[in-house]
Order: sequence, then C-alpha cells, then structure tokens
Amino acid sequence: MKHMVPKRVSREQRTKCLRAALGDDTSSQLLLALDPAPRTVHELVRLLDLPQSTVYYKLGRLQHCGLVSVVYSSGPNLKRVEMFKSMVSTVEIEFHQGKIDVIAHYRRRGRAPAPS
Repeated sequence: MKHMVPKRVSREQRTKCLRAALGDDTSSQLLLALDPAPRTVHELVRLLDLPQSTVYYKLGRLQHCGLVSVVYSSGPNLKRVEMFKSMVSTVEIEFHQGKIDVIAHYRRRGRAPAPS
C-alpha cells in the first residue's frame, strides 16, 4: 500500500481550508463520510448521491489542504484501489474575545483496510 502525500501545508492554511470545508455542505458531507474508514470515490458517489465529478473536485481540494489523504490498497484480483481517508479526527470551535477559533486534531497516516 502506498500513500500519496500532498505538499506540506502550513497550519494557518490548513485551518483556513478547514473553515471553508465546514462552511461547504458537500465538503462537510465528504469529511463525515470518510470518518470512520477510507472509501473509494464510487462508494462516496453512491452514499452521498453526488455526481462523480463533484466528488473528485471536492476531494482534490480537501487533499490539497491536507484534510484528506489518498491511500492505495489491493482489491479483488490484486487490482490497485484508490481510497480516500479523512485526516481530521476532531474539531473544536471556541468563541474567545470576539473571535471564532477552529481547532482541529489530525490523524496520523495509517493503512487503509482492504476493500470488502
């Protein structure tokens, strides 16, 4: 299994991207759908009833920000399967001194389970 690691994104940029993702229904749905386990685009399209092009576009934006990673796993007949994994484990929102702070905790990169 191989991980595709996006370029390093600063903490400030990743927080900005996370705020934008939380404000976008489709991106939020994707992050939630990827939270207990990695999924393929096909699974996400079926689960969320979204066009495949929309799912790929939004996943690409989330991956660019470091909120989603791509893992490759062996599927049936040893075919390589691309799966997407949420890197966000928890999000806290704090109201402090007239500001809204978004604090995210991220997962460590791990292995994707074999697709069933």
